[in-house]
Amino acid sequence: SWRAAAACQQAGIPAAEHLFFVAARKHLLRQEVLFTRGINPRTASDAWQYFELNFAPPRSPEKIAKKRELLRELGSLLSKVKKSGIMLPDFKLHNLVLAEPEGERPRLVLVDLSEAETGRPDYPEMVFLERFSPHLLRSPAFTAGDYVRLIRAYLEAGDDPRTWPEICQGIIERAKKRNRDLKP
Repeated sequence: SWRAAAACQQAGIPAAEHLFFVAARKHLLRQEVLFTRGINPRTASDAWQYFELNFAPPRSPEKIAKKRELLRELGSLLSKVKKSGIMLPDFKLHNLVLAEPEGERPRLVLVDLSEAETGRPDYPEMVFLERFSPHLLRSPAFTAGDYVRLIRAYLEAGDDPRTWPEICQGIIERAKKRNRDLKP
């Protein structure tokens, strides 16, 4: 986690600031504790809860606009993670926090790097996206249109010429190979 946090910082991926690491070994057992700076102010324990609390139907035009802004940020974050060479197999809304500093735009911050591996440029894009997708598709806070907006934001952030249907088809094909259902 410590090395992954440094790699995230270098790649421009917002992650909780790691303060110090303590490890102890007793015989064959090893215990480790990593201390991070808190993400404050915030109004929810994680991004999943934030979206559920703020964007479940019915939605006002203001809420819709805010959700779309956050989807653009999330798409950009997905693109940064993919380009970084950091493998985050547990990248999901539960491992993101929405920091809401007063007078500033809210920003998504990665808080769980326990499964991260650095130096993995071979981490397949469709594996990454397919593992992340169920966390949006099964939430009543997200519509199919929101998912399309997210994929489009991902492509735009990476200056990727592919279309969102191409990416979605790749994600669906990978899910089928794994016998996973991605239907909302």
